[in-house]
Amino acid sequence: MENIQGALTDLLATIVTGCITLVSVYITFFINKTIENLKSKTEKIECELQRELINNAIERTSELVYLNVVKAEQTLVKEIIEKSEDGKIDKEELKEVSVIVRDEVISQMGVEVIGLLQLEIQDIKGYVSALIEKTLAELKGQIK
Repeated sequence: MENIQGALTDLLATIVTGCITLVSVYITFFINKTIENLKSKTEKIECELQRELINNAIERTSELVYLNVVKAEQTLVKEIIEKSEDGKIDKEELKEVSVIVRDEVISQMGVEVIGLLQLEIQDIKGYVSALIEKTLAELKGQIK
């Protein structure tokens, strides 16, 4: 009888140990799954924040382009017309104004804005130049 009781106690101890092991494995699995889920959510939040920062940088660049194009029209273009003999601006002079505006915009952009834009746009100078052309066309009423 004592042998049977000892064997049952050993069996019960083995079963309890096995159950504890299974519960531990389940808890570990659940914790790992929760950690993965939280990491995924954290990455999503970071991506959304980065996307928002990039969009803000793009908007700020557009504002700078608009302000500098208007400024150039008020100052540089008038100066060029006054200095030219026939009162007209040729294409080379317009290209020079465009380059001046582009360089001013880029110099006004902070390092952080440029860094954010470079995450999405490879050629910042080309992008700013395209924005200048678009802004000029909008100001002339060619596009809306």
